[in-house]
Amino acid sequence: MTTCPTDSSRHTLYIAPEDVYGTAAGGNYAEVPETGCTLAPSQGHSVSNRVRDDRQIEAINRGVHTASGDINADLEFSTFDFLLQQAFMGLWEVSGAGHVLAPGTSKSSFSAIRHFSDLEDHPFLVVSGCLVNQWTLGLQVGESDAQITTGWQIIAKGGDYLAAAPTGSTLVSREISQSIDHIINDQWPGAVNEGNNHPQTLDAFSGAVKIGGEAVGVCSGIDLQLSNNVSARYAVGSDRAICPRRGMSNLTGSISLYLSDARYQRAALTKEELSLEFAMQDPAGNKYTVMIPRIVLEGGTPDTRADDDVIQQFNWQALYSQAEGTNIQLTREAV
Repeated sequence: MTTCPTDSSRHTLYIAPEDVYGTAAGGNYAEVPETGCTLAPSQGHSVSNRVRDDRQIEAINRGVHTASGDINADLEFSTFDFLLQQAFMGLWEVSGAGHVLAPGTSKSSFSAIRHFSDLEDHPFLVVSGCLVNQWTLGLQVGESDAQITTGWQIIAKGGDYLAAAPTGSTLVSREISQSIDHIINDQWPGAVNEGNNHPQTLDAFSGAVKIGGEAVGVCSGIDLQLSNNVSARYAVGSDRAICPRRGMSNLTGSISLYLSDARYQRAALTKEELSLEFAMQDPAGNKYTVMIPRIVLEGGTPDTRADDDVIQQFNWQALYSQAEGTNIQLTREAV
């Protein structure tokens, strides 16, 4: 048995697409360059309601087995295209010189292996039946950087700690190929395989923001959340979920603007519909462009504090655009 606690620095996350929901995948598992991971199984229970005259609780009732958690990362070009496809429940499609992704109705799932390499006993945590319940994206410009962070909230069928990785699986190190879609290209539809072995993180310094089709030079931050409203379904005979329910695609977010005029406060008050578009680029020129055709703003109060900027914080709700056929479109363009 290991006598010392494990370290986060010895943890590695791998993922692979599943052929059958909830059945641990075989084949290549691609390493995910995460900044934090909480994906894990749990076994619920409830306390017995039996009444005793000594006031003691003597038993529990077994609950459902499930798994959930988050995968967080700094956004890189091409590296997370598989997870982005899972979040959108759609497929990357060729469009002009690039590829476009929009929310769809795909029912694909994936498996994850968390390897704690300094554990001697059962170092592999295998989670199957993973679906992305929510994808988050955050752009913040500070005095020293313009970090772009992303995350995937996962709901899964279940998991277990194993002494070895699943039979037939191969854990492919990031040192061999740094792009997830390059590793598992032959295993999932819609893959974009450009062999990008050395991706760099994207930043917001070289991007651009448009609201209502007009360039905005006073934006200090953007956050969005794409929710799939996934929920588990259970049936008699098993404590594990059957195929989960996928709900409506709901896109919300916020945007921070330095106060320069009352244009957007008035839009928030009148519920004027606007569009939101912004680009994210890496040092090599590879970029993603997010296009949200219909948003409605809320809030944006011009709060003031001594020796501080006046920043409007707007929340927004995205709506389906009949013209574009979607509520959000993500375009990737490689140089």
